[in-house]
Amino acid sequence: MQPYEPNPSEVRSKIEEIKEPSVKMFCKALYILCATASELSGVPSRNENAYGPYGNNFSLSQYHPQGINRSKSELVYNHELTPREAFAPMDIAVFSINMMRMTKRKAESGHFISKRFVALPLDSQFEFWTNEIVNYYKQAQTNRVFNFNRRYPLDYIRLHRNFDEFGYTVEHSLRFNLGELNNDKNKRSKLNKYRLDGLRYTRRKELKENFGFSDYELGVFEGTIQVKCINHTNYTFPNCLEET
Repeated sequence: MQPYEPNPSEVRSKIEEIKEPSVKMFCKALYILCATASELSGVPSRNENAYGPYGNNFSLSQYHPQGINRSKSELVYNHELTPREAFAPMDIAVFSINMMRMTKRKAESGHFISKRFVALPLDSQFEFWTNEIVNYYKQAQTNRVFNFNRRYPLDYIRLHRNFDEFGYTVEHSLRFNLGELNNDKNKRSKLNKYRLDGLRYTRRKELKENFGFSDYELGVFEGTIQVKCINHTNYTFPNCLEET
């Protein structure tokens, strides 16, 4: 059977089938946070440092919508929902993720660490893995959430062939040319083997197609576009929650 590009629901189902609990939670976190394995791994691999989160690297907060989506507008119009209910704040979890980035100037050598903050709704109507990840973080307390290096989950999914039937193409435009994600010139013709990086690819697709993220919003969400953080709120929410 030739590998094919899966849809998000197929990838989520495969993650749920993973038998090893720590690898399953690692893949869930990779997916919904649109993270890399290096950003979440708590133990260094050879010649690498560990930047993975501790159990207290998240906070619970509320998000106050500035607009409402079309479905809520119809409910308000039909008097099935009050404006107060339509604009009710949403409970969210905000995750702090360390990112390793190359130095900005070619004359400088090495790397620097920056942070990104990802907010996810706790309401399972929008994301049903958020509460699981929050509880997993809480269990870790002040310890590393994922106390292994990035090779461990990679070797596991290779051994158990969890994603062998899947493949994915590579899109370069988020790093180079925003707004050209759908340009076929930015994609390799051959499908890559679907490993941990494939989760990030499918999550991008889900955020764009299912939740209406723009290229800019997606770049902020996954950290390829750095924005100034005000009170640790440089996260982005789907347009489908705030469509005016």
